[in-house]
Parts: sequence; C-alpha cells; structure tokens
Amino acid sequence: MSTGMLRFVTAVLPLAACFGFASPCSAQLGADLVSNTVARQLGLERMWSTQLRVDPTRGRVKYVTIHRGLLVAQTDRGTVQAVDAETGRTYWVAEIGRANALVQQPAVNDKYVAAINGGDLFLLDRSTGAVRWQQRLGNSPATGPALSADRVFVPLDGGHVESYKLERERILDNVPDRFSGTGGATQPPLAVANRVLWTSTNGYVYSREQTKELIQFRFRMNDEGAGTPAYLTPFVYAASRAGVVYCLNEVTGLDVWHLAVGQSISQPLVALEGMLFAITETGDMVRIDPLAGRQLWYIGGIANFLSASAKRLYVTDLSGRLTVLDTASGARLGSLEIPGLTEFTIRNTSSDRIYLATSTGMVQCLREITQPKPIEHVPGFAIAPKPKEGAAPAAPADGSAPADGSTPAADPAAPAAANPFGS
Repeated sequence: MSTGMLRFVTAVLPLAACFGFASPCSAQLGADLVSNTVARQLGLERMWSTQLRVDPTRGRVKYVTIHRGLLVAQTDRGTVQAVDAETGRTYWVAEIGRANALVQQPAVNDKYVAAINGGDLFLLDRSTGAVRWQQRLGNSPATGPALSADRVFVPLDGGHVESYKLERERILDNVPDRFSGTGGATQPPLAVANRVLWTSTNGYVYSREQTKELIQFRFRMNDEGAGTPAYLTPFVYAASRAGVVYCLNEVTGLDVWHLAVGQSISQPLVALEGMLFAITETGDMVRIDPLAGRQLWYIGGIANFLSASAKRLYVTDLSGRLTVLDTASGARLGSLEIPGLTEFTIRNTSSDRIYLATSTGMVQCLREITQPKPIEHVPGFAIAPKPKEGAAPAAPADGSAPADGSTPAADPAAPAAANPFGS
C-alpha cells in the first residue's frame, strides 16, 4: 500500500507485550505506575494502564484527546491509536501520512477522528480506524482541527479557516468553504453544533455558523487570544494573554462582562457543569461566576487542569504533584508526588476520570474509589435560569447582564454582525 495510505493493524501489533492493563514495559520506559496504596491517600484507585504503540528510541506521543469514552493519541511518527477510556483496551491503530511530518492535536466526535499529518487532513472512522478520506489542505495548518456533527474545521497559516463536509456524496463536497480572519488561530477551534469558535493572534474572537441563516461575529479583545474559547449556553467565553476573561452573547457577540484576573493567561479556559475556571501563567487558578463575572475563589501554585468530579478538581501544582481541590471553596484537599507527571498533561473535560501519560506512551487512568461509573460532563451546559411564565429578561442594549443578576436572554430578532470574515 502506498505511503500516506492506511496501514491498519487488526491482529498482532509491534510491542504487543506492552499493551493491556498491567504493562510490563513500564520499567523499561521509566514510567512509574501509581499504586493503589498511594492512590488511596487521595481516595483514588488505578483503573488501568497501557503502553501506546510508540518506539521510544525513535518517536514520541505528541497529543492525546478524550471524547465520550474514547482516548485518541497521535505520535510524531504517523501513528494514531484509539483506546477505550474506561478499560484501556486498544480498539485500533492506524498509520497515516509520513513519519516525522508535522502533526497537530486530533479531534473526535461520535463518528469520526480527524487527524493532521504534514499538509494533509485525514478523516478516520471512530469505530474501526479506517480512513474515510484524505484531503490536501490549502495551506499549512496552524492548529489542530475541530469536528462538528457534519463538518471538520481546520485553521491555516495566514488566518484562513477551511471547512469540509464529513460525508462526501458529490464531487463538490470535496471543495472547502473558506473564511478568513485577522491573524492566525492560537489553538484548535471549538465546534458547537454547526458553529466554530476560535481566537486569533491579533486578539479577535470569531464565530462562524454553517447554516442557511449565517450567524457570525467578530469581537476584539485587549490582547492576543489565550487559547480555545469555552462555551456554556448561552455564552461564549474567551481569554486574552493580558489576563482578561470575556463573556460574550453567543448570538450578537456583545460583551456581557469581562474580568481581569491580574496575570497573563496562556491556557484555554475550563468550562463545565456551569462552572468557569482560568489558570494564569504564574500559577493562579481562579473560579469565576459565569453569569456575573465575579471571582468566586482563588488559589496559587496551580499549573494545569486534569479533570473534575462532582465535588473535586484534579490539577497539577507547580511542584509537579497531583493535587485535589474542593470545587466549592478551592481549598487543597491533598496532593501526591507522581514521577513524570508534568511531562505530558491530558486535560479531560469529558468526564471525571484522571489520565496520566508520558511522551513515551505509558498511559494510566485513575478514578475516585466511590465512582465506578464515569461522570460525563454535558458539553455546552446551559447556565441560563428557566424563564418564569414563558418570559426571560431581555439583555440590555450594551450586552451587559441585567441589574437583577439574571441571565440575559438571546434576542432572536437581533441581527448578526456584518461579515467580518472577508470573502
């Protein structure tokens, strides 16, 4: 089979001895498994561990994505691997593109996996790993793609974003929709229903929706975008590198509120189950009221977000320890020294499971002892209170929150902003 096509593995895999729950390769690769004796100090247990298909003498795992029970890893040698996020069992391994080609963060939805290798976009079947189609991009990719239910969006160098249909029935389905912004995307975009949201190096937040009635806006922040926007119905949240968090009306793009957290931000915001968090470059973690834009609590010394359960946040601190915070107050509940923890961070906003990995492919999953079934976080969790007697308070003309603290209702008659994307 020619280079760049799928070399799909269904039977015996190289490094087969490294797969499974108890990985005998962990000592060889220098990755320490978290024993249950140690994990129980934080009320946790290790569910599974596995070794991804990577030759540590030649390649490294570059990205890991979690989506609705599936863990997808991509290496710098052209390997994409799908693992059951609850058992650690490998579903499939696919070889795409060229070894040592530039790769980006893969994207996953309920049917497909989108992966980039060099200047090519690959759409793989989520269940089998088979390549559905391969597409040469119009320019070098700036970030990883985003998947909606029926489209894949890829930001390119120069500020353009290409959009391709997932299901191709006609020749014209191979032709992308292309729209442009000012400045390149800073991190992979966020797909919400038929809409794609992204921030740019020139400080803009963009919204583009693939519908007959085009809804789109462009909002200017005070500095370069800090990362992928976040979404809680009916608001879009974005942060600037200067440390300002913005809440925007999802229809009009008007500034509902903004909050300066005091330090630079480079990580994406975390929005789940009606909660909003920001982590600064100096290690300050702030919980923000997503309706009013107030700081609810602050704690220092935090490096990265890992996952969240009903009452706990799991993070890494600046010393490289796995740390547990109380969701309501931000208080530290405990921490553990885990060798190699800071080498590779997996942010899981899909469930409460904690995934730890190394660049050489050792992955392990921890869970709360009292939580045998995963807590699945609802994407775009609605934070608007239910309107009384069928009516909701209208948003003020300036887009700010109503004085009574209620959620502004999106005005269905509000016109979309003028086309900010150019041709």
